[in-house]
Amino acid sequence: MYLSWIIPAYNEEKRIAKTIGETGEYLLRRLTDKTLENYEIIVVDSSSPDRTAEVVNGLMPRVAKLKLLKIANKGKGWAVKRAMLGAEGDVRLFSDADN
Repeated sequence: MYLSWIIPAYNEEKRIAKTIGETGEYLLRRLTDKTLENYEIIVVDSSSPDRTAEVVNGLMPRVAKLKLLKIANKGKGWAVKRAMLGAEGDVRLFSDADN
């Protein structure tokens, strides 16, 4: 199974690193125990005026399969929809930026 884990974010610079770290570790364990074949983590930044995008970009070298999608701020539903439409996984889910 290929899983797309979507995290919509707006002004989440203080929480997003912890959430991405926990999510990445969880998904790596699922690869190890063969529950998953592949995955991607997509953070959808809705034009945050803080450093959310910078934090995510800084984590990319250390967190496998992390992607950043930057979009206009049209609400959480819009962010989730955009990511769901662009995701590659057979199964797609989303969680908030504070897990």
